[in-house]
Amino acid sequence: MKIKKILLHPITILISMGVGVFLGYYFPQFGSSAGNLGELYLNCLQMCVFPLITAAVFNSVLSLCSNLHQSLGFLRNFICCCFLGMLGSVLFGLATGIITALGSEIDIASQDVLGAFVNNQESASSDKFSFRNGFDFLHMIIPQNPFTAYAEGSGLKILFFSIVMGIAFSFGVKERVAILSNILSELFDACIRVLNFLILLLPLGLMFIFANQFSVITFEVIGALGKFLTVSIVAISFIIFINIIILKLASRKSLIETFRGTSNTLTMAFATSSGFVTMPQIIQDMENNFKVSNTGLRLVVPLSINMSPQGTCLSISLFGIFFAQMYHVNLEAHVLLIIIFGAMMISMAISGLPALVGISLISALLESFGVPRGVSSALLLAVFPILDPPLTMLNCIGSCTYAYLLGYKSADAKIALGQTALSIK
Repeated sequence: MKIKKILLHPITILISMGVGVFLGYYFPQFGSSAGNLGELYLNCLQMCVFPLITAAVFNSVLSLCSNLHQSLGFLRNFICCCFLGMLGSVLFGLATGIITALGSEIDIASQDVLGAFVNNQESASSDKFSFRNGFDFLHMIIPQNPFTAYAEGSGLKILFFSIVMGIAFSFGVKERVAILSNILSELFDACIRVLNFLILLLPLGLMFIFANQFSVITFEVIGALGKFLTVSIVAISFIIFINIIILKLASRKSLIETFRGTSNTLTMAFATSSGFVTMPQIIQDMENNFKVSNTGLRLVVPLSINMSPQGTCLSISLFGIFFAQMYHVNLEAHVLLIIIFGAMMISMAISGLPALVGISLISALLESFGVPRGVSSALLLAVFPILDPPLTMLNCIGSCTYAYLLGYKSADAKIALGQTALSIK
């Protein structure tokens, strides 16, 4: 346990990241080679995450289906929480971008630096994904082949398949379904054990990941985007603080206790930049530190990570205002509506997808009101590695807030989700 605490201590994490930045910037060839090792480490982590999602959601849906009336109440509360969380993040991002004039004050030197970077990143816009209509969004949710969804790492498709199967199996023969439920519970525990081992290698994995990222990104580009990055990080930090305040008020804990109770989640989110990888830590923190029902957590956390990422919504709205102002697009009502609804849809669609796919979807949204796809894709590639860790922190602390609010209400109403024969351990 002492070795694990040392390896996962925030100071160890920061040192690993610092070493990675140094090696990537001053030894770019090493950084390029390290990218393969960093990607391999992330693949090992995600190898266990998607089976874990299936096991958790499948068994939780089985338990919820044992009481349909209470399940409908839970679903209503969940949708309200998620919608308000995402809408609040998007509106705050719009207001912040407009008030600070993010893209209106880029000097000539910064324009030259950004122009040179865009010219060197022409391939960034090679893949084109876009929403032509609402059915395109449904295609990103409903899997044609569930095995392909696992292979592609498409979180929403895996989530949809797990929910549908959970509902369908709830109508099956209870004795047979109970066997499958127990097997999936053991699968969940096995995935947790593997993840606990892989997390011990986190400092090494982080060094490789950051070395690769900073072998491409230069400090000149970061300086040219200094105002945007600063405003974005301040906005992200503010909403993280708001979530902690909500948790504090709801749990009636002190601010320090609330922060300590979520510190492991925040550290893991920042270190891995993956809400999926952080899910087991969220479940553990909320169960141990906030006494939320484990069964409820295993449903709320995967759902909220996939369907209500506050950080992703905030970032897309900030990107929208930044590029609109940079290209002198009038912020009329239809432009703001495109950003609002586009940010909410895309933030759900890109959960678990490769970064290039997410960037391409955001670029397609920006292109709809006149921002060149190539420019936005290249600049998004530059800022995402920097903003991804704090954005993931916001996504995960938002999931903690949803889990407490929904799980706590369920406990008060004495919804015994884990007391049926089909419940998970």
